[in-house]
Amino acid sequence: MKKILYSVMTIAIVAAMLGSGTFAYFSADLDTASNTFTSGNGPTTLTGVYDDDWKDDGGTSYATYPHTAVTMTHGTTKVFDFSSVMPGDSGYADITVTSDSTADIYYKFSSISAGALGDDIGVWATGDDSWGQAYPPPTSWSEMTTVDELTLTTWQSLTTGATSAHIQIDWKFDPASSEASATCSFVIEFIAIQPGITPT
Repeated sequence: MKKILYSVMTIAIVAAMLGSGTFAYFSADLDTASNTFTSGNGPTTLTGVYDDDWKDDGGTSYATYPHTAVTMTHGTTKVFDFSSVMPGDSGYADITVTSDSTADIYYKFSSISAGALGDDIGVWATGDDSWGQAYPPPTSWSEMTTVDELTLTTWQSLTTGATSAHIQIDWKFDPASSEASATCSFVIEFIAIQPGITPT
């Protein structure tokens, strides 16, 4: 019996020694470098510069308000601020907006207050890519869109995948108007948004 026990123990010890031995083998490894996601710099700043002209009383020159570039300030800059326009007057403003990164740039009219003058002031907006209205603007006041008829109150595309965009806003005062001391107004909004996203 002892011989059998010794034999079993010997086999167990030899098996344990074999199990703890070192085995050589061939292998190969492949690891990637650290995989990283970094968010892009979307548009965070939108600046604007405009110049405007006022053609006095249907004249042929724009001497009253000569071209002067003005930097726009959010919520405070008035592109048009004329206090004594007369029937037959007309003018326009060239506006350039610039984003601090590549973006889709849109514009729209808002806060429209037609007042008593809203059906006597014609407005025409033309931009870079998606023209709000056809270019060139009409020469006849009757072909323009009056302030009380403005329909460009949803976002209109000016340009896509760019850092700047241009828009020209033309206006004309009905030469047959008899409105005196009347007012109308509107806001022009601009937005730069990451490419492919439609503003709401």
